[in-house]
Amino acid sequence: MNNALFLLVLLLFSCSTRNSRVSSDWRKDSDKIAKSFVNSLAAQDPEEYSILGMLKFDSAVTSFSKNYDQEHHALLYRWSEKFKRFLEVEKNPELRTDIEILLQVANLKMEDFELTKESGAVPFLPVTQFIHQTLSFYFAPNTPAHKTAAAMGRFRKYIRGEGKTLPLVDGFTSLMLARMEYLQRNSKRGFWPMKMELDNYFENSDKYINALERMLSTWKSDEWKRDLEELKNQDAEYRKFLKKKVYSYCRDTNVIPEKFYTLRLKASGIYSSPQSLIQTSLMDYKKTYLKYKKLAGVLAKKHNLSSSDPAIVMGYLRSRSISDNRELMLQYESAANEIFKILQDKKLLTISKKPEYILRFASAAEAQTSPNPQFRGSPFFLGSKIPAQFILPKVQDTQGMDDYNYVESIYTLVAHEGIPGHALQFERLGELKPTIARGHFAFASANVEGWGLYAESIVFPFMTEEVQFTFLQRLLWRQARMFLDPQLNLGMIKPSRVIELYTKELGFSAGLAQSELRRYSYLLPAQAPAYYYGLKMILDTKAKVKAKPDTIFDEKCFNDALLNAGLLPLQVISDRLVKDLNCVQH
Repeated sequence: MNNALFLLVLLLFSCSTRNSRVSSDWRKDSDKIAKSFVNSLAAQDPEEYSILGMLKFDSAVTSFSKNYDQEHHALLYRWSEKFKRFLEVEKNPELRTDIEILLQVANLKMEDFELTKESGAVPFLPVTQFIHQTLSFYFAPNTPAHKTAAAMGRFRKYIRGEGKTLPLVDGFTSLMLARMEYLQRNSKRGFWPMKMELDNYFENSDKYINALERMLSTWKSDEWKRDLEELKNQDAEYRKFLKKKVYSYCRDTNVIPEKFYTLRLKASGIYSSPQSLIQTSLMDYKKTYLKYKKLAGVLAKKHNLSSSDPAIVMGYLRSRSISDNRELMLQYESAANEIFKILQDKKLLTISKKPEYILRFASAAEAQTSPNPQFRGSPFFLGSKIPAQFILPKVQDTQGMDDYNYVESIYTLVAHEGIPGHALQFERLGELKPTIARGHFAFASANVEGWGLYAESIVFPFMTEEVQFTFLQRLLWRQARMFLDPQLNLGMIKPSRVIELYTKELGFSAGLAQSELRRYSYLLPAQAPAYYYGLKMILDTKAKVKAKPDTIFDEKCFNDALLNAGLLPLQVISDRLVKDLNCVQH
Protein backbone atom coordinates (compact mmCIF):
# COMPACT_ATOMS: atom_id res chain seq x y z
CA MET A 1 0.00 0.00 0.00
CA ASN A 2 1.51 3.35 -0.98
CA ASN A 3 1.69 6.27 1.45
CA ALA A 4 -1.15 8.28 -0.04
CA LEU A 5 -3.52 5.30 -0.05
CA PHE A 6 -2.49 4.36 3.49
CA LEU A 7 -3.31 7.87 4.73
CA LEU A 8 -6.62 7.89 2.85
CA VAL A 9 -7.65 4.62 4.50
CA LEU A 10 -6.80 6.00 7.92
CA LEU A 11 -8.71 9.21 7.29
CA LEU A 12 -11.79 7.44 5.97
CA PHE A 13 -11.68 5.11 8.93
CA SER A 14 -11.45 7.96 11.40
CA CYS A 15 -14.33 9.84 9.75
CA SER A 16 -16.65 6.85 9.57
CA THR A 17 -16.31 5.33 13.01
CA ARG A 18 -15.34 6.11 16.56
CA ASN A 19 -14.22 2.53 17.15
CA SER A 20 -10.62 2.31 18.21
CA ARG A 21 -7.85 1.17 15.91
CA VAL A 22 -4.70 -0.58 17.16
CA SER A 23 -1.74 -0.58 14.79
CA SER A 24 -0.19 -4.01 14.33
CA ASP A 25 3.11 -2.55 13.07
CA TRP A 26 3.40 0.88 14.66
CA ARG A 27 6.92 1.60 13.35
CA LYS A 28 5.89 0.98 9.75
CA ASP A 29 2.68 2.98 10.13
CA SER A 30 4.52 5.83 11.85
CA ASP A 31 7.08 6.16 9.06
CA LYS A 32 4.37 6.07 6.38
CA ILE A 33 2.59 8.97 8.06
CA ALA A 34 5.84 10.87 8.70
CA LYS A 35 7.11 10.40 5.13
CA SER A 36 3.89 11.83 3.75
CA PHE A 37 4.25 14.77 6.16
CA VAL A 38 7.87 15.24 5.09
CA ASN A 39 6.96 15.16 1.40
CA SER A 40 4.46 17.96 1.98
CA LEU A 41 6.84 20.10 4.01
CA ALA A 42 9.87 19.48 1.84
CA ALA A 43 8.01 20.60 -1.27
CA GLN A 44 8.21 24.07 0.31
CA ASP A 45 11.37 23.86 2.50
CA PRO A 46 13.52 21.08 0.99
CA GLU A 47 16.81 22.11 2.66
CA GLU A 48 15.55 21.06 6.08
CA TYR A 49 14.62 17.56 4.94
CA SER A 50 17.42 16.54 2.58
CA ILE A 51 19.12 14.92 5.57
CA LEU A 52 16.32 12.32 5.74
CA GLY A 53 17.71 10.60 2.69
CA MET A 54 14.98 11.57 0.21
CA LEU A 55 17.19 12.12 -2.82
CA LYS A 56 14.70 14.22 -4.79
CA PHE A 57 15.14 17.04 -2.27
CA ASP A 58 18.95 17.21 -2.48
CA SER A 59 18.92 19.64 -5.41
CA ALA A 60 15.63 21.38 -4.55
CA VAL A 61 15.42 24.87 -3.01
CA THR A 62 12.92 26.81 -0.92
CA SER A 63 10.56 28.85 -3.02
CA PHE A 64 10.36 32.17 -1.19
CA SER A 65 7.60 34.50 -2.40
CA LYS A 66 5.08 37.02 -1.12
CA ASN A 67 2.63 34.13 -0.52
CA TYR A 68 5.11 32.03 1.47
CA ASP A 69 3.39 32.56 4.85
CA GLN A 70 -0.16 31.83 3.71
CA GLU A 71 0.82 28.67 1.82
CA HIS A 72 2.78 27.28 4.77
CA HIS A 73 0.09 28.02 7.32
CA ALA A 74 -2.61 26.38 5.18
CA LEU A 75 -0.47 23.26 4.75
CA LEU A 76 0.28 22.98 8.46
CA TYR A 77 -3.36 23.49 9.39
CA ARG A 78 -4.42 20.60 7.15
CA TRP A 79 -1.81 18.32 8.73
CA SER A 80 -2.72 19.37 12.24
CA GLU A 81 -6.32 18.38 11.62
CA LYS A 82 -5.22 15.03 10.12
CA PHE A 83 -3.09 14.24 13.17
CA LYS A 84 -5.96 15.07 15.51
CA ARG A 85 -8.23 12.67 13.63
CA PHE A 86 -5.58 9.94 13.77
CA LEU A 87 -5.40 10.34 17.53
CA GLU A 88 -9.17 10.03 17.89
CA VAL A 89 -9.05 6.41 16.74
CA GLU A 90 -5.49 5.10 17.16
CA LYS A 91 -4.93 3.23 20.44
CA ASN A 92 -1.43 1.83 19.98
CA PRO A 93 0.50 3.87 22.58
CA GLU A 94 3.77 3.93 20.60
CA LEU A 95 2.12 5.12 17.40
CA ARG A 96 0.15 7.68 19.41
CA THR A 97 3.42 8.99 20.84
CA ASP A 98 4.81 9.49 17.33
CA ILE A 99 1.67 11.18 16.04
CA GLU A 100 1.66 13.50 19.07
CA ILE A 101 5.26 14.46 18.20
CA LEU A 102 4.22 15.28 14.62
CA LEU A 103 1.17 17.20 15.82
CA GLN A 104 3.31 19.28 18.14
CA VAL A 105 5.68 20.14 15.27
CA ALA A 106 2.78 21.25 13.06
CA ASN A 107 1.19 23.31 15.85
CA LEU A 108 4.44 25.05 16.78
CA LYS A 109 5.11 26.00 13.16
CA MET A 110 1.55 27.28 12.79
CA GLU A 111 1.83 29.31 15.98
CA ASP A 112 5.03 30.84 14.65
CA PHE A 113 3.32 32.01 11.45
CA GLU A 114 0.37 33.38 13.43
CA LEU A 115 2.61 35.32 15.83
CA THR A 116 4.64 36.59 12.90
CA LYS A 117 1.51 38.08 11.35
CA GLU A 118 0.17 39.41 14.66
CA SER A 119 3.42 41.21 15.51
CA GLY A 120 4.21 42.30 11.96
CA ALA A 121 7.62 40.61 12.03
CA VAL A 122 9.91 41.43 9.11
CA PRO A 123 12.29 38.52 8.37
CA PHE A 124 15.95 38.66 7.46
CA LEU A 125 18.04 36.03 5.71
CA PRO A 126 21.87 36.20 5.62
CA VAL A 127 21.84 34.91 2.05
CA THR A 128 25.50 34.06 1.48
CA GLN A 129 25.83 32.39 4.88
CA PHE A 130 22.61 30.40 4.24
CA ILE A 131 23.89 29.15 0.87
CA HIS A 132 27.26 28.18 2.33
CA GLN A 133 25.65 26.28 5.23
CA THR A 134 23.15 24.36 3.10
CA LEU A 135 25.81 23.29 0.61
CA SER A 136 28.66 22.48 3.00
CA PHE A 137 26.90 19.31 4.21
CA TYR A 138 27.36 17.87 0.68
CA PHE A 139 31.07 18.64 0.62
CA ALA A 140 31.86 16.82 3.87
CA PRO A 141 34.54 14.08 3.78
CA ASN A 142 33.43 10.84 2.09
CA THR A 143 30.18 12.32 0.74
CA PRO A 144 28.98 10.31 -2.31
CA ALA A 145 29.61 12.09 -5.61
CA HIS A 146 25.92 12.00 -6.61
CA LYS A 147 24.98 14.03 -3.53
CA THR A 148 27.66 16.63 -4.21
CA ALA A 149 26.38 16.81 -7.80
CA ALA A 150 22.89 17.44 -6.43
CA ALA A 151 24.28 20.26 -4.30
CA MET A 152 25.77 21.86 -7.41
CA GLY A 153 22.28 21.76 -8.91
CA ARG A 154 20.91 23.41 -5.78
CA PHE A 155 23.51 26.18 -6.03
CA ARG A 156 22.51 26.84 -9.64
CA LYS A 157 18.84 27.18 -8.62
CA TYR A 158 19.72 29.57 -5.79
CA ILE A 159 21.23 31.88 -8.40
CA ARG A 160 19.05 31.34 -11.48
CA GLY A 161 15.77 30.12 -10.04
CA GLU A 162 13.69 27.45 -11.77
CA GLY A 163 10.13 27.53 -13.08
CA LYS A 164 8.01 29.53 -10.61
CA THR A 165 10.84 29.56 -8.06
CA LEU A 166 12.67 32.87 -8.08
CA PRO A 167 16.41 33.23 -7.45
CA LEU A 168 16.98 33.21 -3.68
CA VAL A 169 17.72 36.93 -3.33
CA ASP A 170 14.68 37.92 -5.44
CA GLY A 171 12.34 35.51 -3.67
CA PHE A 172 13.35 36.53 -0.16
CA THR A 173 13.28 40.23 -1.04
CA SER A 174 9.69 39.80 -2.29
CA LEU A 175 8.76 38.16 1.04
CA MET A 176 10.30 41.04 3.00
CA LEU A 177 8.51 43.61 0.83
CA ALA A 178 5.18 41.81 1.32
CA ARG A 179 5.64 41.97 5.11
CA MET A 180 6.63 45.66 4.90
CA GLU A 181 3.60 46.49 2.74
CA TYR A 182 1.37 44.72 5.28
CA LEU A 183 2.75 47.00 8.01
CA GLN A 184 2.14 50.07 5.90
CA ARG A 185 -1.45 49.08 5.05
CA ASN A 186 -2.26 48.37 8.70
CA SER A 187 -0.28 51.28 10.19
CA LYS A 188 1.84 48.94 12.32
CA ARG A 189 5.34 49.60 13.62
CA GLY A 190 6.21 45.94 13.22
CA PHE A 191 8.99 43.83 14.69
CA TRP A 192 12.24 44.24 12.78
CA PRO A 193 15.62 42.45 12.81
CA MET A 194 18.43 43.83 14.98
CA LYS A 195 20.86 46.32 13.48
CA MET A 196 23.63 44.18 15.00
CA GLU A 197 22.47 41.27 12.81
CA LEU A 198 22.59 43.29 9.59
CA ASP A 199 25.93 44.85 10.56
CA ASN A 200 27.33 41.36 11.00
CA TYR A 201 26.08 40.41 7.54
CA PHE A 202 27.53 43.50 5.88
CA GLU A 203 30.88 42.75 7.50
CA ASN A 204 31.05 39.03 6.73
CA SER A 205 29.08 38.36 3.55
CA ASP A 206 32.18 38.53 1.36
CA LYS A 207 33.90 35.98 3.61
CA TYR A 208 31.13 33.46 2.92
CA ILE A 209 31.35 34.10 -0.82
CA ASN A 210 35.10 33.44 -0.67
CA ALA A 211 34.47 30.27 1.36
CA LEU A 212 31.91 29.16 -1.23
CA GLU A 213 34.46 29.68 -3.98
CA ARG A 214 37.03 27.53 -2.16
CA MET A 215 34.44 24.81 -1.55
CA LEU A 216 33.02 24.78 -5.09
CA SER A 217 36.51 24.74 -6.61
CA THR A 218 36.83 21.11 -5.48
CA TRP A 219 34.14 20.15 -8.01
CA LYS A 220 35.24 18.51 -11.23
CA SER A 221 34.00 21.25 -13.61
CA ASP A 222 34.06 25.06 -13.67
CA GLU A 223 30.41 25.66 -14.63
CA TRP A 224 29.71 27.14 -11.19
CA LYS A 225 32.01 30.13 -11.74
CA ARG A 226 29.46 32.09 -13.77
CA ASP A 227 26.85 31.54 -11.07
CA LEU A 228 29.26 32.64 -8.34
CA GLU A 229 29.91 35.91 -10.19
CA GLU A 230 26.17 36.41 -10.47
CA LEU A 231 25.78 35.73 -6.74
CA LYS A 232 28.25 38.53 -6.04
CA ASN A 233 26.09 40.91 -8.10
CA GLN A 234 22.87 39.70 -6.46
CA ASP A 235 24.35 40.05 -2.98
CA ALA A 236 25.54 43.58 -3.75
CA GLU A 237 21.97 44.51 -4.75
CA TYR A 238 20.57 42.74 -1.67
CA ARG A 239 22.85 44.72 0.62
CA LYS A 240 21.83 47.98 -1.09
CA PHE A 241 18.17 47.07 -0.53
CA LEU A 242 18.80 46.29 3.15
CA LYS A 243 20.65 49.55 3.72
CA LYS A 244 18.11 51.68 1.87
CA LYS A 245 14.78 50.08 2.80
CA VAL A 246 15.32 48.08 6.00
CA TYR A 247 18.23 49.22 8.18
CA SER A 248 16.70 52.47 9.48
CA TYR A 249 13.72 50.55 10.92
CA CYS A 250 15.82 47.87 12.61
CA ARG A 251 16.06 47.48 16.39
CA ASP A 252 18.89 48.80 18.50
CA THR A 253 17.61 46.76 21.43
CA ASN A 254 17.59 43.03 22.19
CA VAL A 255 14.05 43.11 23.57
CA ILE A 256 11.50 40.89 21.82
CA PRO A 257 7.80 40.29 22.65
CA GLU A 258 7.42 37.71 25.42
CA LYS A 259 5.00 35.67 23.27
CA PHE A 260 7.74 35.28 20.65
CA TYR A 261 10.32 34.36 23.25
CA THR A 262 8.08 31.75 24.91
CA LEU A 263 7.34 30.16 21.53
CA ARG A 264 11.05 29.92 20.79
CA LEU A 265 11.56 28.25 24.15
CA LYS A 266 9.00 25.61 23.15
CA ALA A 267 10.82 25.07 19.84
CA SER A 268 13.93 24.27 21.92
CA GLY A 269 11.98 21.74 24.00
CA ILE A 270 11.51 24.06 27.01
CA TYR A 271 8.06 24.19 28.59
CA SER A 272 8.70 26.48 31.56
CA SER A 273 8.05 30.20 31.71
CA PRO A 274 10.96 32.63 31.32
CA GLN A 275 10.41 33.75 34.91
CA SER A 276 10.65 30.18 36.20
CA LEU A 277 13.86 29.59 34.24
CA ILE A 278 15.43 32.71 35.67
CA GLN A 279 14.48 31.92 39.26
CA THR A 280 15.66 28.31 39.16
CA SER A 281 18.96 28.92 37.40
CA LEU A 282 19.93 31.98 39.47
CA MET A 283 19.52 29.95 42.65
CA ASP A 284 21.55 27.03 41.27
CA TYR A 285 24.23 29.36 39.85
CA LYS A 286 24.87 30.86 43.29
CA LYS A 287 25.29 27.39 44.83
CA THR A 288 27.64 26.18 42.10
CA TYR A 289 29.67 29.40 42.23
CA LEU A 290 30.44 28.79 45.91
CA LYS A 291 31.99 25.42 44.93
CA TYR A 292 33.84 27.09 42.06
CA LYS A 293 35.21 29.76 44.38
CA LYS A 294 36.27 27.22 47.00
CA LEU A 295 38.13 25.08 44.48
CA ALA A 296 39.76 28.22 43.05
CA GLY A 297 41.29 28.80 46.49
CA VAL A 298 42.66 25.26 46.58
CA LEU A 299 44.22 25.60 43.11
CA ALA A 300 45.63 29.07 43.80
CA LYS A 301 47.52 27.65 46.76
CA LYS A 302 48.58 24.54 44.86
CA HIS A 303 50.03 26.55 41.94
CA ASN A 304 51.38 29.46 44.04
CA LEU A 305 49.11 32.06 42.42
CA SER A 306 48.90 35.59 43.80
CA SER A 307 45.09 35.62 43.78
CA SER A 308 42.37 33.05 44.46
CA ASP A 309 39.80 34.92 42.36
CA PRO A 310 38.16 32.23 40.15
CA ALA A 311 38.61 34.29 36.98
CA ILE A 312 42.33 34.73 37.75
CA VAL A 313 42.78 31.01 38.43
CA MET A 314 40.97 30.16 35.20
CA GLY A 315 43.14 32.67 33.36
CA TYR A 316 46.17 30.76 34.65
CA LEU A 317 44.85 27.49 33.21
CA ARG A 318 44.00 29.18 29.89
CA SER A 319 47.54 30.57 29.72
CA ARG A 320 48.85 27.00 29.46
CA SER A 321 47.19 26.53 26.07
CA ILE A 322 48.46 24.18 23.39
CA SER A 323 49.50 26.12 20.28
CA ASP A 324 50.68 23.24 18.09
CA ASN A 325 47.73 21.86 16.07
CA ARG A 326 49.06 18.30 15.91
CA GLU A 327 49.71 18.22 19.66
CA LEU A 328 46.20 19.60 20.26
CA MET A 329 44.63 16.82 18.18
CA LEU A 330 46.67 14.19 20.04
CA GLN A 331 45.49 15.60 23.37
CA TYR A 332 41.86 15.35 22.27
CA GLU A 333 42.41 11.72 21.27
CA SER A 334 44.20 10.99 24.56
CA ALA A 335 41.34 12.51 26.58
CA ALA A 336 38.81 10.37 24.67
CA ASN A 337 40.81 7.22 25.43
CA GLU A 338 41.07 8.12 29.11
CA ILE A 339 37.34 8.84 29.45
CA PHE A 340 36.48 5.63 27.59
CA LYS A 341 38.52 3.65 30.12
CA ILE A 342 36.77 5.42 33.02
CA LEU A 343 33.35 4.56 31.59
CA GLN A 344 34.30 0.90 31.38
CA ASP A 345 36.22 0.60 34.66
CA LYS A 346 33.60 2.43 36.72
CA LYS A 347 30.72 0.68 34.93
CA LEU A 348 28.99 3.97 34.18
CA LEU A 349 27.22 2.68 31.08
CA THR A 350 27.35 -0.14 28.54
CA ILE A 351 30.04 0.64 25.97
CA SER A 352 32.31 -1.79 24.12
CA LYS A 353 34.13 0.64 21.80
CA LYS A 354 34.62 4.34 21.32
CA PRO A 355 32.15 6.03 18.97
CA GLU A 356 33.54 6.71 15.51
CA TYR A 357 33.98 10.22 14.16
CA ILE A 358 36.39 12.41 12.22
CA LEU A 359 38.20 14.93 14.40
CA ARG A 360 39.10 17.99 12.32
CA PHE A 361 39.61 21.73 12.44
CA ALA A 362 36.86 24.05 11.19
CA SER A 363 37.32 26.15 8.09
CA ALA A 364 37.41 29.91 8.62
CA ALA A 365 33.82 30.18 7.33
CA GLU A 366 32.61 27.40 9.64
CA ALA A 367 34.29 29.12 12.57
CA GLN A 368 32.65 32.41 11.59
CA THR A 369 29.22 30.73 11.63
CA SER A 370 29.85 28.66 14.76
CA PRO A 371 32.87 29.78 16.82
CA ASN A 372 32.27 27.06 19.42
CA PRO A 373 33.32 23.45 18.78
CA GLN A 374 30.50 21.30 17.49
CA PHE A 375 29.58 17.72 16.73
CA ARG A 376 27.83 16.79 13.48
CA GLY A 377 26.31 13.37 13.72
CA SER A 378 26.20 10.93 10.83
CA PRO A 379 22.74 11.34 9.24
CA PHE A 380 21.38 7.88 9.97
CA PHE A 381 18.36 8.20 7.65
CA LEU A 382 20.64 8.37 4.60
CA GLY A 383 21.20 5.21 2.61
CA SER A 384 24.90 6.09 2.23
CA LYS A 385 27.29 6.55 5.14
CA ILE A 386 28.57 10.06 5.83
CA PRO A 387 30.88 9.96 8.87
CA ALA A 388 30.23 11.94 12.03
CA GLN A 389 32.50 14.92 12.61
CA PHE A 390 33.90 16.58 15.73
CA ILE A 391 34.86 20.08 14.54
CA LEU A 392 37.27 22.40 16.36
CA PRO A 393 37.57 26.08 15.36
CA LYS A 394 41.06 27.55 15.45
CA VAL A 395 41.74 30.38 17.89
CA GLN A 396 42.78 32.76 15.11
CA ASP A 397 39.38 32.31 13.41
CA THR A 398 37.30 33.02 16.54
CA GLN A 399 38.36 36.46 17.78
CA GLY A 400 40.81 34.95 20.25
CA MET A 401 38.56 32.35 21.88
CA ASP A 402 41.21 30.30 23.68
CA ASP A 403 38.71 28.48 25.88
CA TYR A 404 39.11 25.06 24.24
CA ASN A 405 42.83 24.50 23.71
CA TYR A 406 44.24 23.99 27.18
CA VAL A 407 44.41 20.50 28.62
CA GLU A 408 41.70 20.79 31.28
CA SER A 409 39.16 22.23 28.83
CA ILE A 410 39.71 19.34 26.45
CA TYR A 411 38.27 16.83 28.90
CA THR A 412 35.07 18.85 29.30
CA LEU A 413 34.66 19.20 25.56
CA VAL A 414 35.34 15.54 24.80
CA ALA A 415 32.84 14.51 27.49
CA HIS A 416 30.15 16.79 26.02
CA GLU A 417 30.69 16.53 22.26
CA GLY A 418 32.40 13.15 22.06
CA ILE A 419 32.30 10.40 24.64
CA PRO A 420 29.95 9.83 26.47
CA GLY A 421 28.26 12.92 24.94
CA HIS A 422 26.89 13.56 21.46
CA ALA A 423 29.12 11.15 19.55
CA LEU A 424 27.89 8.23 21.65
CA GLN A 425 24.36 9.65 21.75
CA PHE A 426 23.99 9.80 17.97
CA GLU A 427 25.82 6.56 17.28
CA ARG A 428 23.47 4.77 19.70
CA LEU A 429 20.49 6.51 18.12
CA GLY A 430 21.53 5.20 14.71
CA GLU A 431 21.78 1.68 16.16
CA LEU A 432 18.25 2.00 17.58
CA LYS A 433 16.89 2.72 14.06
CA PRO A 434 14.26 5.19 15.28
CA THR A 435 11.15 6.17 13.39
CA ILE A 436 11.31 9.44 11.47
CA ALA A 437 9.09 11.02 14.12
CA ARG A 438 11.53 10.10 16.90
CA GLY A 439 14.80 10.48 15.00
CA HIS A 440 14.07 13.78 13.27
CA PHE A 441 10.91 15.56 14.42
CA ALA A 442 11.46 14.87 18.13
CA PHE A 443 14.89 16.49 17.92
CA ALA A 444 15.02 19.44 20.33
CA SER A 445 17.90 21.21 22.01
CA ALA A 446 16.66 20.26 25.49
CA ASN A 447 16.84 16.49 24.93
CA VAL A 448 20.06 16.61 22.87
CA GLU A 449 22.02 19.11 24.95
CA GLY A 450 20.56 17.82 28.20
CA TRP A 451 22.36 14.54 27.52
CA GLY A 452 25.56 16.38 26.57
CA LEU A 453 25.65 18.23 29.89
CA TYR A 454 24.62 15.10 31.80
CA ALA A 455 27.53 13.29 30.09
CA GLU A 456 29.88 15.84 31.65
CA SER A 457 28.43 15.15 35.11
CA ILE A 458 28.97 11.39 34.71
CA VAL A 459 32.74 11.69 34.43
CA PHE A 460 33.22 14.72 36.72
CA PRO A 461 33.95 12.72 39.92
CA PHE A 462 36.87 10.91 38.29
CA MET A 463 38.77 14.00 37.08
CA THR A 464 41.70 15.89 38.63
CA GLU A 465 41.04 19.08 40.64
CA GLU A 466 42.10 21.27 37.72
CA VAL A 467 39.75 19.46 35.32
CA GLN A 468 36.92 19.55 37.88
CA PHE A 469 37.44 23.31 38.19
CA THR A 470 36.95 23.62 34.42
CA PHE A 471 33.90 21.35 34.54
CA LEU A 472 32.39 23.65 37.18
CA GLN A 473 33.08 26.66 34.96
CA ARG A 474 31.22 24.95 32.08
CA LEU A 475 28.30 24.06 34.37
CA LEU A 476 28.11 27.69 35.56
CA TRP A 477 28.18 28.75 31.90
CA ARG A 478 25.07 26.66 31.14
CA GLN A 479 23.34 27.79 34.35
CA ALA A 480 24.06 31.42 33.43
CA ARG A 481 22.60 30.88 29.96
CA MET A 482 19.29 29.93 31.54
CA PHE A 483 18.89 33.31 33.22
CA LEU A 484 20.94 35.65 30.99
CA ASP A 485 19.17 34.71 27.75
CA PRO A 486 15.62 35.44 29.00
CA GLN A 487 16.77 38.47 31.00
CA LEU A 488 18.40 39.99 27.92
CA ASN A 489 15.53 39.25 25.54
CA LEU A 490 12.88 40.52 27.95
CA GLY A 491 14.76 43.74 28.65
CA MET A 492 15.72 42.94 32.26
CA ILE A 493 19.49 43.44 31.80
CA LYS A 494 21.84 45.31 29.48
CA PRO A 495 24.17 43.48 27.06
CA SER A 496 27.16 44.55 29.16
CA ARG A 497 26.00 42.22 31.95
CA VAL A 498 26.55 39.19 29.68
CA ILE A 499 30.12 40.25 28.94
CA GLU A 500 30.84 41.05 32.59
CA LEU A 501 29.60 37.73 33.97
CA TYR A 502 31.50 35.55 31.52
CA THR A 503 34.79 37.43 31.65
CA LYS A 504 35.01 38.79 35.20
CA GLU A 505 33.10 36.16 37.18
CA LEU A 506 33.81 32.97 35.26
CA GLY A 507 37.10 33.72 33.49
CA PHE A 508 36.10 33.07 29.89
CA SER A 509 37.71 34.88 26.98
CA ALA A 510 36.21 38.13 25.66
CA GLY A 511 35.66 36.33 22.33
CA LEU A 512 33.45 33.70 23.94
CA ALA A 513 31.51 36.36 25.85
CA GLN A 514 30.83 38.26 22.60
CA SER A 515 29.80 35.02 20.93
CA GLU A 516 27.27 34.39 23.71
CA LEU A 517 25.86 37.89 23.31
CA ARG A 518 25.33 37.36 19.57
CA ARG A 519 23.74 33.98 20.29
CA TYR A 520 21.15 35.40 22.70
CA SER A 521 20.55 38.54 20.62
CA TYR A 522 19.80 37.25 17.14
CA LEU A 523 21.48 33.95 16.23
CA LEU A 524 19.57 31.57 18.52
CA PRO A 525 17.48 33.42 21.11
CA ALA A 526 15.80 31.05 23.60
CA GLN A 527 18.00 28.07 22.62
CA ALA A 528 20.83 28.48 25.14
CA PRO A 529 18.66 27.78 28.24
CA ALA A 530 17.99 24.29 26.84
CA TYR A 531 21.32 22.88 28.08
CA TYR A 532 20.69 23.33 31.78
CA TYR A 533 16.93 22.83 31.43
CA GLY A 534 17.60 19.43 29.87
CA LEU A 535 20.08 18.50 32.61
CA LYS A 536 17.59 19.51 35.32
CA MET A 537 14.92 17.30 33.72
CA ILE A 538 17.31 14.35 33.64
CA LEU A 539 18.47 14.81 37.23
CA ASP A 540 14.86 15.17 38.39
CA THR A 541 13.99 11.91 36.61
CA LYS A 542 16.99 10.20 38.20
CA ALA A 543 15.90 11.34 41.67
CA LYS A 544 12.38 10.03 41.10
CA VAL A 545 13.69 6.64 39.94
CA LYS A 546 15.95 6.45 43.00
CA ALA A 547 13.01 7.28 45.27
CA LYS A 548 10.77 4.51 43.95
CA PRO A 549 9.87 2.04 46.70
CA ASP A 550 11.35 -1.46 46.43
CA THR A 551 13.84 -0.29 43.79
CA ILE A 552 17.60 -0.78 43.96
CA PHE A 553 19.10 1.99 41.89
CA ASP A 554 21.95 1.15 39.52
CA GLU A 555 23.88 3.95 37.79
CA LYS A 556 24.78 1.93 34.70
CA CYS A 557 21.23 0.69 34.26
CA PHE A 558 19.78 4.20 34.48
CA ASN A 559 22.33 5.70 32.09
CA ASP A 560 21.75 2.92 29.55
CA ALA A 561 17.98 3.35 29.76
CA LEU A 562 18.29 7.11 29.34
CA LEU A 563 20.59 6.78 26.33
CA ASN A 564 18.41 4.09 24.75
CA ALA A 565 15.33 6.31 25.05
CA GLY A 566 16.74 8.30 22.14
CA LEU A 567 15.29 11.71 21.32
CA LEU A 568 11.83 11.27 22.78
CA PRO A 569 10.63 14.46 24.52
CA LEU A 570 12.18 14.62 27.99
CA GLN A 571 8.83 14.54 29.76
CA VAL A 572 7.91 11.35 27.89
CA ILE A 573 11.28 9.79 28.81
CA SER A 574 10.82 10.83 32.43
CA ASP A 575 7.31 9.37 32.67
CA ARG A 576 8.44 6.07 31.13
CA LEU A 577 11.56 5.62 33.26
CA VAL A 578 9.80 6.54 36.50
CA LYS A 579 6.99 4.13 35.69
CA ASP A 580 8.84 1.18 34.17
CA LEU A 581 12.55 1.22 35.02
CA ASN A 582 13.52 -1.23 37.73
CA CYS A 583 17.25 -1.88 37.83
CA VAL A 584 18.76 -4.83 39.64
CA GLN A 585 22.14 -3.89 41.08
CA HIS A 586 24.94 -6.18 39.90
